[in-house]
Amino acid sequence: MASNPPPPPPPPLPDRDEDRPPSGQNPNAQGRSRYAVWIALVSLIVVLAATMFIPGDSRETVDYADFIGRVEEGAVVEAEYDNTDGGITFTDTSGTEFSTVGPLPLPDDDIALIRTQTNKWKFVTPRPNFFTSLIPLLIPVTLLILFFV
Repeated sequence: MASNPPPPPPPPLPDRDEDRPPSGQNPNAQGRSRYAVWIALVSLIVVLAATMFIPGDSRETVDYADFIGRVEEGAVVEAEYDNTDGGITFTDTSGTEFSTVGPLPLPDDDIALIRTQTNKWKFVTPRPNFFTSLIPLLIPVTLLILFFV
């Protein structure tokens, strides 16, 4: 009886070290960081587009001296003074709204003149929206989550 030759050796196994990431790294980490970059870019584009398409202030801007002149003439019906930035918005007798920037603080003589010549005069201190005040706190936390996940 003739003996059969031994079977051929099996093909060599591929080198597994090339496919395996270094120890301690997640193999999907590269894909996740790629998505994080795209998410950040899309978010930035959305924010920029929103700021461009949101309508701005449609009031006509005048000088502070012009505002005081209109008050002296009795042409100002109502006015608001923003305590934080000195901004003044006012409405004249024709119903047109204007804005100007006054000095900080507003001189007492000007306050007395405005109070005697206008029907409505009020000081306003705007407060930020609750969600707007949360954004500076959420951005770092979100970036940390995107970086480590």
